[in-house]
Amino acid sequence: MTRVLIVDDSEDMQETCELLLEGEGYDVIKASDGAAGLRAVAERRPDVVLLDMMMPDVDGLQFLRRLPIECSQPLPAVIATSGFEPFREEALRAGAVAFLRKPVEVDVLLGALRAAAGAQPVPPSVARHNREDAIAARVRADRMRNDLIAELPPARIDAVRPRLRALAAWLRRYYGWGVTYLQLLRGDVMRIEAACGTRFEGAESARHLQWCDDVIDAGSTLLLNDPLHHVLPHFSQHPQIAAGFRFYAGVPLTTWSGAVLGTLCFCDVESHVLHSEDMHLLESLGRHVAHALEEAAAGIASDDFIVDDAGLFAAEMLPLFVQVGLERAARTGGTVGVSVVRLADAADLELVTRAAYAGGGGAGLVALRRAGDELALIQAGRDVEARGNLASALVACRRAATVRSIGTAWCRLAPGAHAIAERAGTDLCARLVALAADSHDLSPSESPFAPATV
Repeated sequence: MTRVLIVDDSEDMQETCELLLEGEGYDVIKASDGAAGLRAVAERRPDVVLLDMMMPDVDGLQFLRRLPIECSQPLPAVIATSGFEPFREEALRAGAVAFLRKPVEVDVLLGALRAAAGAQPVPPSVARHNREDAIAARVRADRMRNDLIAELPPARIDAVRPRLRALAAWLRRYYGWGVTYLQLLRGDVMRIEAACGTRFEGAESARHLQWCDDVIDAGSTLLLNDPLHHVLPHFSQHPQIAAGFRFYAGVPLTTWSGAVLGTLCFCDVESHVLHSEDMHLLESLGRHVAHALEEAAAGIASDDFIVDDAGLFAAEMLPLFVQVGLERAARTGGTVGVSVVRLADAADLELVTRAAYAGGGGAGLVALRRAGDELALIQAGRDVEARGNLASALVACRRAATVRSIGTAWCRLAPGAHAIAERAGTDLCARLVALAADSHDLSPSESPFAPATV
């Protein structure tokens, strides 16, 4: 049985490919980044690797260059995939047997896999067919986007702008980086509809001058930790480099219908590292915004923004935020804490939310609606900083309104426990939230919080 390794940071892409390939009789293994993929090659010896090129941490190009150094012969055939066409030449030069541009048609993917598994060159017709399919898909997406954008006049954008601004402000506060903004594409012009960290809300620019153009064209996430030194001239010589930007992270606003309306993104003059769990969070928020904008275009009052004007998130986001906190803490060692604050009056939720954000002061804090009169606070970070930020946020809550009780639970993970957090994530999430809800301090004025420990 042919064994195929899927190396992709998108869980949705992993699962889709796994279902398809297992149905075709392939033995499928998965890895969420290049480093895990290299370990899987060494330990599981796949016949073919289906490799995404754009991933946090170790990307596809790094994987290809490290493969012959870190893994013994015989090496698997590697089929590179990406929504970003500039990766084609470099991937083939680095040793990939084929490059398929996303989205990849099923027949094209299966044909490429059969050729690679049989140690045969992938026929040029396969790659040509894939390019034609990708172009046709983008033409359809452009048409859908233009139709949707036409149904989003300024009045409808103005109605939802406070929520867009709140999300931009929360993202900048959560990560503590540069400029956060949301852009929509109207024709060939990118327009900033909401921003934090810049006064250029409402500014317009030609789409080819923005990295956002690549995100929209590919319909895929783009992460540039240090674009000035990127191996591809397309990114290292981009006009935004001349503007001084040394970091970019952008996700597409992809609607249910498949149209990409614009981007949700970061820019900064300093380089940063965005890990896979952080990117998955950003992608999830981008999907929610796109779905809400699609409903707004249809004249529907949407709850899919999942964040209100005060930066208070919907309750269904709680497991995601706890999981992201656990994975962030596990990567380098740290703490994630969950506090449940019960208020005397549910009408004070917005006031208390704003107070918590202002009082917390540090990055990594998120506030969520848990029940009618309950607020859940999650803080991830280094041990002392995380506890201090959460304690300060709780003090601010008590000063802003009458608090009936506070319960807190926290979990400390040692460096390198990332795999543990992934395997036990759902259980840890449930235990943290349950402990926080059940360990309430009935005299909250006497102590910032009395944590229970997982």
